[in-house]
Amino acid sequence: MSSVVDALLRFVPEVPRPPRRLRLGERLFWTALVLLLYMALSQVPLYGIRWSEQGYQPMLLIQVIMASRRGTLMELGIGPLVTAGIVWQLLVGSGIVELDLTTREGRRIYAGVQKLLTIFFALFEALAYIWGGVYGALSPAAQLIVLAQLMVASFIVMLMDDMLEKGWGLGSAVSLFIAAGVAQQIFWELFAPIGPVGDGLLDGP
Repeated sequence: MSSVVDALLRFVPEVPRPPRRLRLGERLFWTALVLLLYMALSQVPLYGIRWSEQGYQPMLLIQVIMASRRGTLMELGIGPLVTAGIVWQLLVGSGIVELDLTTREGRRIYAGVQKLLTIFFALFEALAYIWGGVYGALSPAAQLIVLAQLMVASFIVMLMDDMLEKGWGLGSAVSLFIAAGVAQQIFWELFAPIGPVGDGLLDGP
């Protein structure tokens, strides 16, 4: 299993650990940088889709929990990352996959397989969105463009989580992005004079 994982991970970039223990100010800086990148990705619309076909969002709460934003590069949010973590933890914890996490090699394989599963679920969810008609009728070329954007964005989210987990920042990207999404939603609901229809809110006060 180790050789197979190593062969596949050669194509997946990895964030190195910091050469020394970072001070609190440095870790806060990298955490803020990751948060700003997430906020930027959540504002960049997907190229190749029509905003007029986005419509009402009945699953707004799930989007907040998954730190996703409809019609943007953060469409999938942390969904692939969380799904991969849950599935892999269940497989290892139940003994279906035998892996000794007390050893360094076992932990390395565990982290590597979780990355591969994250990429797999990102591909699966992206295809489900595209083929499920979430973006309306797309040409084959437009489907490939949207798929590439969703995959690259999910890959960036995975690397940001890896970066924080290895000691560059504070906490994990999962908790950070969820907190940011909740705070952003609360802010807009409190201070926006007109609720945006795209977020599932009613027009008017």
